[in-house]
Amino acid sequence: MLQHLEEHGHAAVRGLLRTGDIASCLQALPAIPKAGLRNAVRTPALRDLASSSAVVSLAKQVAGPSPRLVRAILFDKSPEANWSVPWHQDVTIAVRERIDTPGFGPWSVKDELPHVTPPPEILAAISTIRIHLDDCPETNGPLQVIPQSHNDGLLTPAQIDQWKSKGPIVTLEAQAGDAILFKPLALHASAKSIEPKHRRVLHLEYACTDLPNGLAWPNWSALP
Repeated sequence: MLQHLEEHGHAAVRGLLRTGDIASCLQALPAIPKAGLRNAVRTPALRDLASSSAVVSLAKQVAGPSPRLVRAILFDKSPEANWSVPWHQDVTIAVRERIDTPGFGPWSVKDELPHVTPPPEILAAISTIRIHLDDCPETNGPLQVIPQSHNDGLLTPAQIDQWKSKGPIVTLEAQAGDAILFKPLALHASAKSIEPKHRRVLHLEYACTDLPNGLAWPNWSALP
């Protein structure tokens, strides 16, 4: 699994969480905005899921012995919010406060947290775990990835087009409780659901590295 993640930029862990744990989480979720929720671990049910022994153990395997949760987003494709995502890399990180630093930029603010594009070596050290809370067959807008595209660093639009043309494209279907792993620099996309249903995914990003020049990852326990 780890070798496949490093070589191809993606991997899957089937049945990471039990269906009963998923059902309990969904039952405890409050109403969420259309499309999803940033800073998702502010929500107790999602914080409990992210801190479960199964998820923490997996994070240690993919990110290192002392993984730090650096971003958490709940995505929810549904009949009311059904969208496609074009081919892209995840190139921003969240930080506690803006400190202008060489190699970091541009900056933005999302849900009150500063976000910035860091140097590619920082992005390369991040691992993403996507916990599926609903079944996600091919008809429900699953994640698609282009294997090995993470090995070329930050890609220009022309390079993205080149990767799209040569492929191959892998579709990562999942069942509730499965975890899909990928590297943020791996090119990924998703289509609209053909048969729109809930497709709730808890997107968790982990890193073991510190940031330079006083920049710091978010401290989720201190956020309201």
